[in-house]
Amino acid sequence: DADVERADHALSTAERAAEEAQGRQADAERRLRALEEELARAHDRLDTAAAEASQAGSDHQAARKALDGARRQANRARARLGRLEQTGLRVVRDADT
Repeated sequence: DADVERADHALSTAERAAEEAQGRQADAERRLRALEEELARAHDRLDTAAAEASQAGSDHQAARKALDGARRQANRARARLGRLEQTGLRVVRDADT
């Protein structure tokens, strides 16, 4: 009888340990899925940020090009104005120029 009781106790202990191990495994798998989902969201945010940075770079280039064009146009206008003034033509300037 003592051997049977020891065997029953050992079996009971082993079953509890197996159940606890299964519970820990299930918890670990849930945490792993949560981390994988968080990683996927982080990749999505990174892709979005990269696209926004690329667009900002393109916008910056376009703005720089427009500004350079406006400066060239203003310089040409100043040069024409200077040539007109050299001919003796009286040029009335706006107050803000």
